[in-house]
Amino acid sequence: GRTEGFRNFCNKIWNAARYVLMNSNKEENVAKPSPKDYSVADRWILSQFEHATASITSTMASYRFDLASQTLHEFIWTEYCDWYLELSKPILWDEENNLDKAKATKYVLLSTMERTLRLLHPFMPFITEELWQKLAPLLGKNNASIMLEPYPTFDVSAVDTEAEEHIAWLK
Repeated sequence: GRTEGFRNFCNKIWNAARYVLMNSNKEENVAKPSPKDYSVADRWILSQFEHATASITSTMASYRFDLASQTLHEFIWTEYCDWYLELSKPILWDEENNLDKAKATKYVLLSTMERTLRLLHPFMPFITEELWQKLAPLLGKNNASIMLEPYPTFDVSAVDTEAEEHIAWLK
């Protein structure tokens, strides 16, 4: 049963990366948008990523790898895949929507997935390397391996309590 659960988790990550790639323009680097173009969902997932990063950094420093992997699992499965990917669809698929907002959401989808792969790399090196090789060039990253990229660190400026409150109400 545990092996099946782990397989399902890998499948979830793979499918999320496919969704990100499907919604990215593969011919050009995705430029960082103006923060004013971020949707509430964009601001929320960026904030959730920072909370996950802080928790993972703390638990790894105290050698609680079980808690770090649990935090990663919860962030990827619940926050990113179950909520954020679904919240991104109306923005990306609405043809009447503001193009700047769609570009911002594409950037957040891609950059959050890329940074999440870096967080996950010590735990699942093979799948993260494979996916990172496909995603990183879209952000202009040209290192030969995910191992050469810096490990994400907590950025308090990306925490957005207002967006967190909005999405908590929505949930």
